[in-house]
Amino acid sequence: LRDGKAYRLRLPWDTEILWYPHFLTEHEADELEDTVTEKITMYHPTYLFQTPSGVTQETVNRKGQARICDDFNFGIQYDSSRDKSMLYVSQKMEPWTRSLMHRIEHASESVFNAIWFNHYRDGTVTIHWHTDGNEGLGPDPIIGSLSIGATRDFAFKSKREWHGVRPAKDGSLRKSSGIIHLTLPLFHGSLCVMGKNSQRHWLHAVPAIEGIR
Repeated sequence: LRDGKAYRLRLPWDTEILWYPHFLTEHEADELEDTVTEKITMYHPTYLFQTPSGVTQETVNRKGQARICDDFNFGIQYDSSRDKSMLYVSQKMEPWTRSLMHRIEHASESVFNAIWFNHYRDGTVTIHWHTDGNEGLGPDPIIGSLSIGATRDFAFKSKREWHGVRPAKDGSLRKSSGIIHLTLPLFHGSLCVMGKNSQRHWLHAVPAIEGIR
């Protein structure tokens, strides 16, 4: 899957992933990175957790977040603050964000009403296994993930074991079972669309990677 071609991946449980390794040209990706840096304000949610000694500690999430939407505000993803009802005020759509969203809609074969930015400042900033099942996204949301900047791996694993057959080295079919893992590299300008059933039956993550700043 590293030949640069676009793929429609059909996974077990009637799941579909669309992967465009070079959705944007390098020049387009550079321009978008500059625009996001200039115009988007990232927020850093705060976590509260209790130590074994009973002391409550507070830490700031190193992964920046921002929302673009004309219709509503967002709750804070993965926030454990005392006021969980707190909302971030979304930035309104501008011509460049609306144009970007429409372009991703066309490639995703879907319709979106918001853009959600995540900023991973270096290779040590990760997001662990999860699904995008936040309230308001619906029971089976379609998520288009456009990546700019350094290459990061985008990992998937099935929520339960798969039982079926797969080809062996000698060409025969053999029974197989286990948790399925799939990793796609997201390059500067890559687009990965998590399609139908991707949130019902799969987890995804962005693992740590050394040497990225």
